[in-house]
Amino acid sequence: MPTANIEVCDANLLPKCGVYATKIRIGDKVYQAVTNIGLRPTVDKEQQVTVEAHILDFEGDIYGEKVELEVYRFLRPIQKFENLEQVHAQVKKDIEEARKCL
Repeated sequence: MPTANIEVCDANLLPKCGVYATKIRIGDKVYQAVTNIGLRPTVDKEQQVTVEAHILDFEGDIYGEKVELEVYRFLRPIQKFENLEQVHAQVKKDIEEARKCL
């Protein structure tokens, strides 16, 4: 699933690690998103906090664009899955939950 990998200006402004229902502003448009803030234990051995937003109903290339992320609701804590199929199944559930609250 494609994500916007977001560089954070000030890591002190991040909420606790987890998956969130968010909105992301790209230029003058706002989209719903599901955003992972924190580690990616299923795919990374690194202990680096990342911010990745899966933008719902969006297609396009925003590499290098400035975006603004608004956090709305905590959906769940970070989890380690056995494989990428489990990750994709959970992200689909996260998308359904995010749509309900956004």
